Amino acid sequence: MQQQKYTQYVDGVKQPDMTFTTSNNEIAYAKFDNNGNYVSVTQLILSSAPVLEVAKDTLSGTYSLLSNTFTLSGGYLSSLYAVTATPVFNSVTDTYTIQPLSHSVQISQLTSNLLTLHFEVVANYNYSSGVSTNYKTVSDLYYSK
Repeated sequence: MQQQKYTQYVDGVKQPDMTFTTSNNEIAYAKFDNNGNYVSVTQLILSSAPVLEVAKDTLSGTYSLLSNTFTLSGGYLSSLYAVTATPVFNSVTDTYTIQPLSHSVQISQLTSNLLTLHFEVVANYNYSSGVSTNYKTVSDLYYSK
């Protein structure tokens, strides 16, 4: 992946748009095989001498492309933002459960060298403090061969 454009809505209020690009410290890739399987990996390396931290997000599953409909068994791919995204907690002991509400993925561009995917995911986060928040994330993922 070369770039990811990311927008989030929290309880219907649009947050600032973000654009992420690959770097020496963060990479992401996706591999689709001829048998309908995929794997996507994101790796982030944080270096604060003398500590080196590595965060890795790996997702795999099946995919299909029938007519104009593209589906992923997991609903999404690992992305540049995935390993750095964290929900905002209301207290140190706050935990949450996620209730997925909807997701969609569309191929925006497909050539022999380029793949652009458009994702929309809606989920409800129920925090142990009693707060419930709806999140909608919209991402465009840009890959090249």
